[in-house]
Amino acid sequence: MPFDQLPERPPMHFPAADAYSDAVLARSRAAAALPGIRLSADRAYGSHPDQRLDIYAPAGERTGLPVLVFVHGGAWVGGYKEWAGFMAPALLPQPAILVSVEYRLAPEYVYPAAVQDVAAALKWVQQHIAEFGGDPGRILLSGHSAGAHLASLVALDPRWLAAEGLGVDCIRGVLPISGLYDLQYDTSDERNRFAAAICAAFVPESADLPAASPLSHVSPRAVPFHITAGQHDLGNLASEAVTLCARLQAAGVSATINILPGHDHFDAHARCVDPGHVWLAYAREMLGRV
Repeated sequence: MPFDQLPERPPMHFPAADAYSDAVLARSRAAAALPGIRLSADRAYGSHPDQRLDIYAPAGERTGLPVLVFVHGGAWVGGYKEWAGFMAPALLPQPAILVSVEYRLAPEYVYPAAVQDVAAALKWVQQHIAEFGGDPGRILLSGHSAGAHLASLVALDPRWLAAEGLGVDCIRGVLPISGLYDLQYDTSDERNRFAAAICAAFVPESADLPAASPLSHVSPRAVPFHITAGQHDLGNLASEAVTLCARLQAAGVSATINILPGHDHFDAHARCVDPGHVWLAYAREMLGRV
């Protein structure tokens, strides 16, 4: 969708989110105009208007490129796939392809709608990415905030990919940023009450919280993870990242973690492709070896 025609979203929960949105949208708009980038926007992977994705590919004819599929944040109730386009100038020279996924939003569409959408988007990428120069066997999955939760859940709970006729091996690795991994918050701790309220918009039935939590699905069959969070991330997200990494490692899964010094929740994404950034280094390394 053109950057000046994005649909209106509800107000975001945090004041810093507005500045983040303005900044990454401006950078994504500039990236889309670069001559070295070929943008195929608003490709439909479903019938709903929010079941769309954008493909950023290097200009010129390419084949066999690795693919990073990215899922935007927004507390499951907001956000845009256009928030991720700014990453393209740093990732495409790998060479690689960036796919940014939009999904149906809560509270109109609650769990598991967005999870199903990410799985359906991955099926579309599997079936069509070769048309854009990508290799369907070289797909990494990433996301920020709620998008990191969705990416991690799809990668760890095999039923969502299985529903699309895909195996867990269709993803070669996951790079979640500032995600939520255990939605079963102890609300006796005041720090968790706001997080629990945000989660309730997406998972209104408390009985679904264990199944909706990536931590519940860690097993030895999981693909490699590189987990990132900000030192000053929201709530307990940094500690959730540490817990997920430890749980994966205990299961024998290849998992690494970076808690980014001086980064908050929004910096962790907005700065992730800055020159010399540790997340960018890991992303390039993983794209190079899948």
